[in-house]
Amino acid sequence: MVQMRVTGLTQKPDGHEATLMLQDVTGDLGLAFVIPMNEANRLARVLILELAGHGGLSVSRTVLDGDDQGICAAVVVERDGAPIELSCHPADALALALRTDSPIYAAAGAMGHACRLGDAHTHEPPAPAAPEDTDVARWLQDVRPEDFGSAATP
Repeated sequence: MVQMRVTGLTQKPDGHEATLMLQDVTGDLGLAFVIPMNEANRLARVLILELAGHGGLSVSRTVLDGDDQGICAAVVVERDGAPIELSCHPADALALALRTDSPIYAAAGAMGHACRLGDAHTHEPPAPAAPEDTDVARWLQDVRPEDFGSAATP
């Protein structure tokens, strides 16, 4: 797993959603999430106040994972030193991590959705791949009309 840190949180002008940016500790890879503000805040309050406060639980970390369908999340809480993993929506898990100042980790499945961020020191975006370096560009260079068979004439 890769430890992540929050590098930005911007609220959209309508106030209904925010974009949360995460970056790995080396600054090379990033993940972005659109968070519905009302849902994330509601769940974070419920989990913090109800579960943690009354249930004797403490939030130890948030874990992001994923597959080809997208990213999922779990909040790991502890009771008497025993970890309990609670599956939840990534936005809710991230909101809870921010409110409790707990670490965020991304497993390999989530990192499969990460993008290169470019040079972390200059904050420049990564250079786009040259068109001639893509599979499509190479295919277009070699394709011939005969590759499509004979065209029917009307």
